[in-house]
Amino acid sequence: MRRYLESRQADLRLFLDDVHDPYNLSAIYRTADAAGLFYIDYARKGDHAVRPRKDVVQGSHRWLKIEKIPYESRLEHLRSLMDAGYRIVATTLSNEAAVYTEIDFTRPTVLVMGNEKDGVSPEVAALAHRHIVIPMHGMARSLNVSVATAVILYEAERQRREAGMYDRPSLDKETMETLIREWALRDGIVRKSRGRIAPNQTNQGGMIWPDCPKM
Repeated sequence: MRRYLESRQADLRLFLDDVHDPYNLSAIYRTADAAGLFYIDYARKGDHAVRPRKDVVQGSHRWLKIEKIPYESRLEHLRSLMDAGYRIVATTLSNEAAVYTEIDFTRPTVLVMGNEKDGVSPEVAALAHRHIVIPMHGMARSLNVSVATAVILYEAERQRREAGMYDRPSLDKETMETLIREWALRDGIVRKSRGRIAPNQTNQGGMIWPDCPKM
């Protein structure tokens, strides 16, 4: 767990703008985990969350910090990340769009991916610092959103790996220690109890176990 957390890229974030297909979301989570991301935010029209598909995600979502942002608050959320020093890079067709390999992903970056039908919303696209595209040489105008996310994230992975960024922790020590304790409880005690112990149950010593993601 410690080695995993030490390689996480805390300043490379993913924002999913109304991506709603559970299979696409599950594939994106799995790719994000493999590429070393930690923070994923998604805004979905409607109140319900999207549950990952176990056969696709393969448990990778349990090692990510995934937050559902109210759809009407997504611009405010992105502006707060901009104020924190992040550059917003959105996949969208525009006259200003650059090929994704031309972007410096070693900088603090939020990669925005849009939904399966309409792409990134105009409001989010207008807020972004840069627009990017994946070159297309066939009759199809776009890739599936999960495939496109994988292509771009692994370009970011290549740049960061060559810069040695996976060899130095980007999460602070306190956050890592807290997560290790939570995950050890979740995977070492709660999961092995096979339902006999709830994630928020009080143990005999009076300690409240932290809330854990649904498994």
